[in-house]
Amino acid sequence: MGALSDADYKPCPHCGREVYRRVRQLHINACPLRPEIADALREALTGADGHAVTPDEYTRVRSKCLPTQAALCRTFGSWRAAVQHFGLTPYSDVQRSACPHCGHTYTNVKPHIAKCPQRPEIADALRESLTSVEDGCMASRDEYDTMRTEGLPNGNLLTEYFRGWANVAAHVGLAMRSREAVNRRRGRGIARGLAARRESLAGGGGAPEHDPLLVGAVRVRDDYGEGDGLAYYGTRQMDGRTVYMLR
Repeated sequence: MGALSDADYKPCPHCGREVYRRVRQLHINACPLRPEIADALREALTGADGHAVTPDEYTRVRSKCLPTQAALCRTFGSWRAAVQHFGLTPYSDVQRSACPHCGHTYTNVKPHIAKCPQRPEIADALRESLTSVEDGCMASRDEYDTMRTEGLPNGNLLTEYFRGWANVAAHVGLAMRSREAVNRRRGRGIARGLAARRESLAGGGGAPEHDPLLVGAVRVRDDYGEGDGLAYYGTRQMDGRTVYMLR
């Protein structure tokens, strides 16, 4: 490969940066000052509160056609300069207020205070809804979302706030179920589902001939007994045994 010369570098028509000829088109396609990119970039940089997102938030929401955080900082000199170029207030400059219960700060603190997990009225109701009526252990997220009242934060918000469901359990003083207990609960759930399916089939509510995905199929019942009712389309005899041809 020969030595590089000034002729190998040409300016970008949008930002004026000198770019090596072999990557020049890639830069132009994602240049932050290219009009189509700039419009999409301004939208991605704007948070739900109208202020600029943080670099981490931008990384999560940006599409592949938009420049990376590093590319923005390289073009504008810094993240602050990049968001200010698009008329946005940097996140660090936004006026934030602290929650009187947990001390966390928010740009709009009122919605958080209404459901703050450490607000006394919320904390009492939260522990009650997080206690499983089945065994007194920490409820699963699905259980909690089923039992919680309207004023309580949902399971995803609790997980994000405490950084993990196990941390939620530790905060309210409840024991997590053991792996064996979790597996037993799952087994009982599967058994109930199979029983309901067999009952439905026995009542004619879900017979194979009414199932568009199983037209022409026959269900294996004799060999599987308490099984899942697999569907087969034919049989063969091999070594004195019946082999089912499944769908």
